Amino acid sequence: MTQAVSAVLAPDDVSAILRKAKELGFEGWGGACGEAAIAINRVLFGGAGQLVAAFNEPFLDHGRKIGHVAVMVDGQCWDADGEPKDLEDVESWGMLDPADEDHVEEAERLGFKWDEDAAYAAALFEIDDETEVLSDFGADRLEVLVDILRRVRQEHECGQAAAPAV
Repeated sequence: MTQAVSAVLAPDDVSAILRKAKELGFEGWGGACGEAAIAINRVLFGGAGQLVAAFNEPFLDHGRKIGHVAVMVDGQCWDADGEPKDLEDVESWGMLDPADEDHVEEAERLGFKWDEDAAYAAALFEIDDETEVLSDFGADRLEVLVDILRRVRQEHECGQAAAPAV
């Protein structure tokens, strides 16, 4: 029988769990940020967090979501790297490298001018529905990521319960 997990985690516990989860294959980069944010919200915050995303505005205006998704709880944003961030940190993921050839070529293909103004134009959004994130970024690894976090959280909490009080 598995032990029930507590509802509230301190930021240090969230960071520790995410660091350990990374060692076991938990990732949230290269298009997997949405799945990671959903897994973090479900497992570490009981679904009480707010999904937030930052996307490059010119690409977004042309139907492409290039940026980052995280989960915000109590004013702190969390993603797969395990370090708390503020909204400005998340927003910066919507800012892109103006010299990145992939972005230059994609902007040209979509028919808009790619320059510093376009590269640094980012928009921040709150996302209320997980299915929106999953439809945009995929759900191929969601259950794997959820499983990794559940196991690590349970081990973390069991380890804390077994540790002697100092």
